[in-house]
Amino acid sequence: MTLMNCPSCGKEISDRAVQCPNCGQLISHETHEVVNEQKADDTQAEPKTEIPTHMQDAYTQNTYTHDMYTQNTQTESYNEPPQKQSAGLSIASMVIGIIALICICFPYVGIVFAIIGLVLGIIVLVKHKPGKGFAIAGVVMSALSLIVCILALIGVASLNSSINGNPLYSNLQEDTPVEEITEEPTEEVTEEATKEDNKESSEETTKETGAEETTELGKRSNPVPLGETITFSTNYYTDAEDKIPASVSMVLSNVIRGDDAYNFLMEANQFNEAAPEGYEWIIFDVSLKLDEGSVDDPYRVSNTFNVIDSSGSEVTQSGYASFANGEEFGWVDIYEGGKATGKTAVIAPVGDTSLVEFSDWNTNIFFALE
Repeated sequence: MTLMNCPSCGKEISDRAVQCPNCGQLISHETHEVVNEQKADDTQAEPKTEIPTHMQDAYTQNTYTHDMYTQNTQTESYNEPPQKQSAGLSIASMVIGIIALICICFPYVGIVFAIIGLVLGIIVLVKHKPGKGFAIAGVVMSALSLIVCILALIGVASLNSSINGNPLYSNLQEDTPVEEITEEPTEEVTEEATKEDNKESSEETTKETGAEETTELGKRSNPVPLGETITFSTNYYTDAEDKIPASVSMVLSNVIRGDDAYNFLMEANQFNEAAPEGYEWIIFDVSLKLDEGSVDDPYRVSNTFNVIDSSGSEVTQSGYASFANGEEFGWVDIYEGGKATGKTAVIAPVGDTSLVEFSDWNTNIFFALE
């Protein structure tokens, strides 16, 4: 090993060094040759300093150790591996996707986590960050959670809409009593009311003491007689759930029962079945007219008749009878002034004085069959 001068700082270094330990200048092979030639010239021009024999081994060993240290340091600096990137975003995307799946029962929360998981996973895949497998799992779970949560919200909204559109539910809401703030009557109103009360009380005292009050027609205790027309008030609803008050006239007539009713049904349709043992078929004509209603929104005529026997129990309709085309009553739309007619068949105990109850989902009317 020989010494050479650094082409940058001029200090002596080993000819094996790839970098000057003093100034950091990189040493190339060509620089070695140039420096060696200069060294040879300097050696010829200047007398060589003699190193004592007993110090030559130590000097050679120190120089070699210094050159090896310099070379190893330079090699390590060039061969240092690049830093490994973290897969934190990928793992976060997968974890948030799992949370989104768990929160499916709470759609609003699940949607938030699903969107976050999707964004993180897409960032990892687009920017080619480490942890691609975690990111794909996070994207799949987040997307699945998002779809399920959205479908759940749509289902809940549809259910609420169907409930609100049900006339029975609307009636329950409308029938809920609401406290109203009323003004206290003035003295004049109080005096008039007192006079009217006194007049009514005087009229009542003139009536016979044993007189009974008449029950409203159409109740179970006072059913509509056969062949008599009853007019009652009801309500129906438009497609937009607007309430329409209506006045309806209705009458039942031409009752046949027992064998005559069964024979009539067999002539109308040979597949009609006989009434169960202990019961009989009852057939009657129905006529219904919409006296007051809407000229634009139809009133749906119901064919819902319940049979109440003499004990007050509802009779289960275990059979269904069909008529010839156009003879069956109900399930048609009529407008103000319109009319619907037809026949209806029900099952009742043999020989029982049963009543039939008509219902249009808002009003119930009882009719006698005898």
